[in-house]
Amino acid sequence: DRAKWECECRGECGRSHPFRLSEGRCLMVQGGSLFSGAKVVLTVAHLDHTPENCDPANLLAMCQACHLRYDARHHAETARATRAARRRDAGQLDLAL
Repeated sequence: DRAKWECECRGECGRSHPFRLSEGRCLMVQGGSLFSGAKVVLTVAHLDHTPENCDPANLLAMCQACHLRYDARHHAETARATRAARRRDAGQLDLAL
């Protein structure tokens, strides 16, 4: 309801994209078209990357492009930690440089 089916990103994602001048928000609307021609799907972004924290102040409705960009660093860190844990569990030692 709060988002009115529109992306609420105001640059939190770090993407360079056009904004609604009156509101400073991303132009994407649920069911619209991304610049690539793909359909816009609104998602819920947890600003602190903690899914259990559903405080409204921690949530933003973001189009998939903004959400993926917003979470990119977090996803990379999580993937790096997962790969390291798998190597350790397999008995591979880390090199000390």
